[in-house]
Amino acid sequence: MKRMQTVTTIGLVALALSACAGEDTGQAEETPTALPTDESQEQEVDSAGQNSTPADDDAHPPDDEDRKMTTDDDYVFITSMGTKGNLEFVDSADQRVTQLNDFLVDIAGIDADDVLANETAESWEYLVVDVDNTAGVEDVDMAQVIFWDTEGSTYTFTNAFGIIDESLALGHVSTDFFHLDEHSITFDEYDQIQNIGYDVQEQLPQSAAPQETTTFILAMPTDDVELPHDLEMVTVSAHGDFDEVYAYNITMDEYEEMLTQEEHGVDWEVYEPESVDNY
Repeated sequence: MKRMQTVTTIGLVALALSACAGEDTGQAEETPTALPTDESQEQEVDSAGQNSTPADDDAHPPDDEDRKMTTDDDYVFITSMGTKGNLEFVDSADQRVTQLNDFLVDIAGIDADDVLANETAESWEYLVVDVDNTAGVEDVDMAQVIFWDTEGSTYTFTNAFGIIDESLALGHVSTDFFHLDEHSITFDEYDQIQNIGYDVQEQLPQSAAPQETTTFILAMPTDDVELPHDLEMVTVSAHGDFDEVYAYNITMDEYEEMLTQEEHGVDWEVYEPESVDNY
């Protein structure tokens, strides 16, 4: 299911093109932050792939074969660290993601492969994740959510805070980029793009500490990917790359009840010892 996206540009493409046409490359007064590329988290335009599933254990039961799951549904999860969350698919017209979407689409339109290190996309899908970490014991970073289709392909959404960093990472430019060497965009243009990106990033949480609640935005590039309608399962990595758990299209109360039944048995009841006579 590939959704139509409404794009309201914020002027990055016009900024780069007009500045290139009307200005000579000059010496910059300050040096921009060169953001390293994290290859372990590098985004790919084709986000479909193969991944291993979380191990079945007492705290997080495997998916019910009779449960129908689709990309039209909302999902809930609870981690073993006590974090609760709700997942919701939204399109680019949703006010919670429009500013982010505008930036990602605009930066993809800038022809500056020699300066901007990472491949970008003109089409994105988004998840809004409301996280309640008031009972949690560890920080939450919402590293990724993976959707599995019925054929075993995977579709990975990652924290948009990190995607901003990746989109601004410098390529293999020399130190001359900051002075006189010619590139597809100038230092000043890159600096303006970077500032716009940071303004967008300031609206996004990177993590949530215990006792906190917040809303994360996760994104997946979809230039060459179409989300399926039917899903096999959904997995959530809310604490880095460990403690991967299942998400379900049920209510939070139902999820909590399911965990209790799995841990103690369907017919589990609170044990009440028989009273004894005092001697």
